[in-house]
Amino acid sequence: MLLAVLSRTYAAARGMLPGSRPVLMTKHPQALERGLIAGGTLLLIGLLGCVVAVIRWNSEDFGTLDLASSLRWSIPSVTCLVVGAEVLMASFFLGLLHFDSAMSTST
Repeated sequence: MLLAVLSRTYAAARGMLPGSRPVLMTKHPQALERGLIAGGTLLLIGLLGCVVAVIRWNSEDFGTLDLASSLRWSIPSVTCLVVGAEVLMASFFLGLLHFDSAMSTST
């Protein structure tokens, strides 16, 4: 899904395709800031979940863990970390695409 939005945005910025609804949504003036806030929030949630998992492991004196309870915290936390990082990078890339198209239309 993300690759499709990035590809269509690039193609629209280069004039190869007409703009579509997802492309127009990414041209919003605060699109970069919204993406950074969403990605940063997901990163923080993931980081807090990882800290909770380590604290729970510490309560077991870093010994044997119950697999179900430890994975209940670890999997969503790592997922939030990865998705948050992806949203941050995609937001910067979309901002860069729109910055480039804004610079070319102003000259």
